[in-house]
Amino acid sequence: MADSTVAAISPDFAADPGAEVSGDNSFATIVGLDGKLCSWLNSASGSSISVGVADPGSAALATNEAKIKASGTANAALSGTSGNRGYVESSTEAPVFDIFTESGYWISISSVIFDSPSSADSVLSNILQTLPSG
Repeated sequence: MADSTVAAISPDFAADPGAEVSGDNSFATIVGLDGKLCSWLNSASGSSISVGVADPGSAALATNEAKIKASGTANAALSGTSGNRGYVESSTEAPVFDIFTESGYWISISSVIFDSPSSADSVLSNILQTLPSG
């Protein structure tokens, strides 16, 4: 994701190279699937933005989408295109939005600054434009 996308949200955000995942959550699963995790920390507020992306293969993609679908809420506004599926996870400390793309990627986005799926649009759009389409 472009640093300018994060800077447009707030210039106080900077990459957090020490970000780690723990527990049983989307980000830990994405990292376990050889995906990538990026995090930005706001030096003024202490809030962070976390983004995870994996290309896990069709079986793992279907398994993880079913898990999130069963415990979350489908949200068409998150999908980006008609072939993608978006979900809002339930029972998380900060909002977590998951997108499963028609080209086989799983994207997870989380931050307390995102009070609705539409507030994460700029981040999601940038990620979708960056990923290979097929």
